Amino acid sequence: MNSVSSSVKQIMMKRGLSEHDLAKQTGLPLNVVRRTLNEPPLLDGAHWKAILQLLGLEVVVHPKKG
Repeated sequence: MNSVSSSVKQIMMKRGLSEHDLAKQTGLPLNVVRRTLNEPPLLDGAHWKAILQLLGLEVVVHPKKG
């Protein structure tokens, strides 16, 4: 799992949101939410925008350490 997925899932847990809740609130099918949470966030066609928008998050790109 990528670090974005891990961060999103941690925030979902803190807020008491399930994948089903995300699907309902974003209007995306449950299978799409599940698949998206396992895809890299910059993958074309990913539905990350809707999920991140719902959670009030954004993707920030910065140089790797080391």
